[in-house]
Amino acid sequence: MHQDEASIDTLTVGEQLSHARAAMQLSIEDIAQHLKLSPLQITRLENNDFATLGAVFSRGFVRLYARHVGLNADELVAAMAGNLHRNKESLSVHNEEIPLGKGLSKYWLILFVMAIILVLGVPLAIYYWLSSSATITPASKPPVIVPHPVAPAVNKVLAPTALPPAAPAAEKKDATTENDTAVEPVTDANTGRMSFKFDADSWVEIRDGSNHTVLSHLYRAGETAEISGTPPLSLVIGNAAQVSLQYNDQPVDLKPYTGVTVAKVTLK
Repeated sequence: MHQDEASIDTLTVGEQLSHARAAMQLSIEDIAQHLKLSPLQITRLENNDFATLGAVFSRGFVRLYARHVGLNADELVAAMAGNLHRNKESLSVHNEEIPLGKGLSKYWLILFVMAIILVLGVPLAIYYWLSSSATITPASKPPVIVPHPVAPAVNKVLAPTALPPAAPAAEKKDATTENDTAVEPVTDANTGRMSFKFDADSWVEIRDGSNHTVLSHLYRAGETAEISGTPPLSLVIGNAAQVSLQYNDQPVDLKPYTGVTVAKVTLK
């Protein structure tokens, strides 16, 4: 028993995830589908290739993976932090035995600094670019509210007719029934109505059955929205855990359609 625990402690984070997956008889594709990631990302996690995925994203992916296969997510994230620290230390160059020329040393130092800038700067630049795009885009695409067509009430005017003296009450009742039938409103059954409530900031994009953009907007916490469109309606909802949705007055559970934070659902 002690030998098994010692052998587990010597496994890397990726090896522990891989062994737990194999013990549950799950494939890489099964894990990727459940976590809404690509098989390549799962392979890199099991190979401890956290640098390629990025430190911030890797921690989130490892935490989700560990919970799914029944491992202690906090312990794996802590072990993963140790691996990242050792990887950073391994980048330090100690070369005391072989002297390098002044020009050559400067050349390698410049390359090292540029590599660090690329590794840290590119993910941050992409993040800020996506954030700014999400803030600016809604101004060019205001929400489209589709009114519900209602047929005007129609009252039939009946020409006076001679009524037999024996049945005046029956004729009057028939005329009343005919008028009541004529004034029933008609609603459009081909329009889907969506009601949103936002407990936090959330980005919403909606496309109708013709793949036309019905809505593309960033909502703020506390806002509500009433949107109509022609089904099937394809929705992409950011920060889905903080959004409540009703479709044609029926609540819609977004959890089964949510990946890490984004829900993708089609309403018919």
